[in-house]
Amino acid sequence: MEKVLGQILSDLQNGKLSHAVLLEGGSPEDRHELACSVAKALVCSAQAAPCDACSNCIKANADAHPDILLYSGGATVGSFKVDTVREIRRLASVLPNEAERKVFVLENTQAMAAGAQNALLKILEEPPYYVHFVLTCPSQSAMLDTVLSRVTVYTCPQEQNQADTADLEKARTVACSILKNVAVKKEWDVLKETAQFEKDKAFFALCCQEMRSLAELALVNKVADLPADETVEQISSLFPKSKLVCVIDVCANMLDSIQSNLNGNLLITLFCAQLLTDQYGRI
Repeated sequence: MEKVLGQILSDLQNGKLSHAVLLEGGSPEDRHELACSVAKALVCSAQAAPCDACSNCIKANADAHPDILLYSGGATVGSFKVDTVREIRRLASVLPNEAERKVFVLENTQAMAAGAQNALLKILEEPPYYVHFVLTCPSQSAMLDTVLSRVTVYTCPQEQNQADTADLEKARTVACSILKNVAVKKEWDVLKETAQFEKDKAFFALCCQEMRSLAELALVNKVADLPADETVEQISSLFPKSKLVCVIDVCANMLDSIQSNLNGNLLITLFCAQLLTDQYGRI
């Protein structure tokens, strides 16, 4: 994460930092910490920001700076409301209180439905000169292309998975089974497979990682017609491109929710619903 922050600070120092950045990848904690560091640097009054000594930095470190405004979505798409975005647009028209810049940190923007993202697009296109946006989400694939065209994306490195080979092989097997059952709409079999996650969140997360990886490989295989192993080619043949993108988004969002320590049974129910219902494009 230090490398990503170093790049952002270098871009800021050289006057190359966009008025809107999107931080993707990593863990929720990584993205939050990085977003706060970027916001602090943006309000810092020293030439080499952040200095951690000026009043702006001190207030930012205490989460008490009036020109850093934090908003966050929840675990589901649509929980980052259009009304919240409208409030952000209204506040963006108000000059900063103490710093030269006003920074809006928008976390979990994958929770914005298309309407909220389109509402945000209006202020991203023509923000006041003093306004900066720091968006965070697990994957930029959750954002509309129109939004992505107006932000600079910085990718946080993923945490190294410490699972042993046996766990990875088991997770891949379960992930393959879930994907195949989703493809042929065997809802009961999907529910049976995911029931084992109730008492093992770590394995749930590992299966989500493997499922996302399989979907990403299958998507590349389908789009670029690149050779892949038998399992990936089978998954590629079972799903249309749009559904593979949805599976990737579901898994990325679920990994975030698992790490946020939300209720396990609720997460499993939500996971199955998002894979099997029209919310993410039933095949």
